Amino acid sequence: MLRVLRRPDQLSLLGRSLLSTSAALNVHSRCQEKQDVPEGHKNSDLRSVTCHIGLNRRRDLSLREDLCLFQPGGKATVRDIFKGHLVGVFGVPDMGPVCSDKHVPNYLQNVDKLEEAGVKKVVCLAVAEPEEVSKWANKVGLTGSKIEVWADTKGAWTRMLGLDENQFDAPGPRSQRYSALIDNGVLLKLLVEEDPGQVQESSAEELLGCIQRLQSLKKQHKKVPTSKI
Repeated sequence: MLRVLRRPDQLSLLGRSLLSTSAALNVHSRCQEKQDVPEGHKNSDLRSVTCHIGLNRRRDLSLREDLCLFQPGGKATVRDIFKGHLVGVFGVPDMGPVCSDKHVPNYLQNVDKLEEAGVKKVVCLAVAEPEEVSKWANKVGLTGSKIEVWADTKGAWTRMLGLDENQFDAPGPRSQRYSALIDNGVLLKLLVEEDPGQVQESSAEELLGCIQRLQSLKKQHKKVPTSKI
């Protein structure tokens, strides 16, 4: 049988609809091949160690007015500590050798640079009893420095960020090694070490880089996407 091929303008309404749907599906398929992650998450940190945390989303942590951090003889709400300031935070897992010999010295050496970049407060956090954290802070030179030290005694802060993990030699959950940039209570950036034995992603230098990129974007009068910080 001889088949007659019709021009598009001679197709029925149903035929044109089917062609249109087929073309749309082809375009969608090509788009999926070119873009493996959702729009808005390009350049985000999508490693398995961090993507469950909800990184690169602006979260107002100060809304948790019930959540407190502790020092010997006292406590303060997250709102009291972080609201109204640009704050640099670094969290240590176990107050062990890497924390004492690498992470803390790195921030002590760079605290002035962070202040020059606009950070009003630098905070060190550990999941432990306040007395234990205070004793460690004295040992490593944090006491009397420009860095505030707080104990996340029950790990509530750490769990809120999704950074709690069990360690076989610890009495309870500890924190992953991380740093964070918090502006007026809002989490701008969270940097988590894939290897807790290293101080790279969570270093003061990386935090300074985040601040500089943020400032550069503000100078360009652009809306600042968190994925670019």
